[in-house]
Amino acid sequence: MSTVIALRDIWLVELTPVNVQVKSVNRTITGAHCMPARRPEVRTIITVFHLLDVSNLVTVSILIIGLHSLIIRKVANVRNQLDDFSKHSRRQAPSVNKSNAVNNIQKITPKVHQVEVNRSEKQKEFT
Repeated sequence: MSTVIALRDIWLVELTPVNVQVKSVNRTITGAHCMPARRPEVRTIITVFHLLDVSNLVTVSILIIGLHSLIIRKVANVRNQLDDFSKHSRRQAPSVNKSNAVNNIQKITPKVHQVEVNRSEKQKEFT
């Protein structure tokens, strides 16, 4: 697309001679400056292309703004859904009092005396 837009300049731009003075050697060099053609038959075409450029800019700007607003709306909806989900799915931590926790730990850990008795019985079996 950009190549097509740039190709029009090949037909609508003409070289205008420009005199450039070089002070170090005290000379004047003739260069060229690319400018839009000043022929009357080309001016209407240039105006049409400028209008196409403006309409292209407006169209792309509207599309970008529209798509970004859709993205923002989707992100907001997903965020609200996640907030609702997290509010409903949160579980309350069970209340633990100190005596309950101590009893649970005692149930899990074996008593030292029982471990020593079991070791001594196993040693007797091997001897």
